Parts: sequence; structure tokens; C-alpha cells
Amino acid sequence: MSQSTIPEMFTGEEGIASASQGKWYALAVRSRHEKVAEQALADKGFDTFLPLYVRRHHYGVRRRDFRLPLFPGYLFCRFQPQTMIPVLNTPSVVRVVGIGRTPVPIDEAEVESLRIAADAAVRSCRILIWPRAAGCELFPALLRVSAAS
Repeated sequence: MSQSTIPEMFTGEEGIASASQGKWYALAVRSRHEKVAEQALADKGFDTFLPLYVRRHHYGVRRRDFRLPLFPGYLFCRFQPQTMIPVLNTPSVVRVVGIGRTPVPIDEAEVESLRIAADAAVRSCRILIWPRAAGCELFPALLRVSAAS
């Protein structure tokens, strides 16, 4: 079969150009490859979103800030489900998150609220999971509970 006879839904040529009209989907990516996968998808012309937070690490007297993914192993991408093949062929992309083999879109409002929170540098749920690591004094009761255990 020549390239010209392969339907556009499999090549994704039309999907990349019209990706902004698609819906948002969560993509599972290889561990610690979120930024690489995001860059590869952006190079293909897809609209991507990788929410990051800043983690400060102390090396003795030195400090260094790391920008880490809010959801390790996942990123968001906007595309049409008919043109999923170019997304899945991207290095480091494992699968599209869904129910069984059916991808489930994410509401535009939810992705937009994540964008607003990431832009405002609001600390995420990581504070609730690791209060000592985040150095948070916002939840002293939570710190007492974790210190007692």
C-alpha cells in the first residue's frame, strides 16, 4: 500500500493540523520521561500540557530547585481519537488512559483549572502526601499526625 492510499485517520496528517479542535486526553508515559514525551508531541504539532511543581533540594549549604511533574508518569495531550496513531508512535508514550481500550477525554474545564493552578504556583496535593518534604506550615495538624506515627 502506498502512502497516498493510507487513510488520513491512520497517518494522522489531518489530525495534527486540527489537534486544537480535539479533546484532552491523559497519556501514560515511561517513568521519568514526561518532559521528553511532551517535547516530542509538541514537535509533532500536538497541544500538550505537563503540570510541574518546584521542589527545592538541599545539598548541605547549597540549594537547587527542580521542576518535577505533578502527576509522575502522565501528561495531557489534545487530539482527536481517530488520529491516535501518531500519538502512540511517539517515543516514551505508553498508552492513552481510558476504560479498557476506549480512551476517555478529560473536560476542558479540568485541564484549564490545572493550568491556572500551575501558573499561579499553587502547591498541589503533594503537601498532603508529604508534608515534611514540602516544608509546609499550612497544615500543622497534619504535621502532628505524621510526627506521631
